[in-house]
Amino acid sequence: AVAIDAHGLLIGIASAPGPGADALRALGQDARTLVDVDAVAVAVTQADEAPPRALPFNEAVRTAVRWAVDEAERRGDDAAGTAHLLLGLLVRSGGVDEQVVHVLDAVGVDPAELRDEAGRRLEQGAETA
Repeated sequence: AVAIDAHGLLIGIASAPGPGADALRALGQDARTLVDVDAVAVAVTQADEAPPRALPFNEAVRTAVRWAVDEAERRGDDAAGTAHLLLGLLVRSGGVDEQVVHVLDAVGVDPAELRDEAGRRLEQGAETA
């Protein structure tokens, strides 16, 4: 079964407007550079197939989403947005997900520097999406 993994979530964050993508761009990265790291498996729905009801996330992504929600609540934000998701990928018990480290290393980004940049973006203004 195909599941959305941490690499896919990073690409999604980079693709969406908001502080998460802004933090990645501040370090010279965008969705295109992140996709180029490795081949990304994409599930394609046949025309006669119904789309799935829920997106299948792997454990790293589920953990990142929980951390993103926790971070938004801790900060008193109304919602968890792209910067919160980025922090969720970068700040978790046991350290940064191995796949995220691999992708960021491949494009020359230090996870700690990206975490700091995402935090700065959140401090600059509340994220609305």
